[in-house]
Amino acid sequence: MIRELLSFEAQVILAFVFAFCLCYFLIPPITRLARDNGFVAAPDKRSSHKIPTPTIGGVAIYLGFILSTLIFAGIKNEPFLPYMTASSLIIFMVGLKDDIYTISPRMKLLGQMSAILMVVIFAEIRITNFQGVFGIYEIPYWASILFSIFVFVAITNAVNLMDGIDGLAASMGIVSCIGFGVFFWTLQKYGATILCGAMIGSLIAFLRFNYATPEKKIFMGDTGSLIIGFIVAGVAIRFNEINLTAPQELKIHASPIFS
Repeated sequence: MIRELLSFEAQVILAFVFAFCLCYFLIPPITRLARDNGFVAAPDKRSSHKIPTPTIGGVAIYLGFILSTLIFAGIKNEPFLPYMTASSLIIFMVGLKDDIYTISPRMKLLGQMSAILMVVIFAEIRITNFQGVFGIYEIPYWASILFSIFVFVAITNAVNLMDGIDGLAASMGIVSCIGFGVFFWTLQKYGATILCGAMIGSLIAFLRFNYATPEKKIFMGDTGSLIIGFIVAGVAIRFNEINLTAPQELKIHASPIFS
């Protein structure tokens, strides 16, 4: 496969470029589709936008991110990726349904929990060690499961709440993925680095339209903010666990604080 002919660095860069281009070129037709079908946020006295603005920009973010990740990282040699991609699809569907039809907070949380349990239990993306924070090191399995679920729920919904200000959630996602991505790149963690690169590419492309003129402007909606929060939570936990076995010169002390 062409992936096997490329260096690790080239694949990361191509994942970023592919995600950027796909998201960038998908947003205009998605904007038209949203306007034609009424998937828009009407302005009110508290809004910064003056005309009805599409709210499903997260569709382009997700497609750019997920397709780039699958193409350049694959799933063969990365045990966590099949679960991460499958669970992200659940999060995507929950967000999209909420953007189009509006669902209750309870149903929204149940959808999130089904995705979170998949990655925490089956992919074992969970915090197993506090690495000295509050004097705590390794924690029991049951505590690891419960705390990891809490981290996923907290970060996912925190990012979701950030979506009220233009560019805030996307910018936070970019900064987080750059920080974690550099760490993964340094340790040559193949799949996690490409995952971060693809997310950065999609979010930078989205920002171009989030700050555009009113006619071209689009919001990410819950579709985008939930995906960003879920992925950031996942890579933060991966960072914490990879740090346990990192070489001493690269190890970050008390890494759960940075997560």
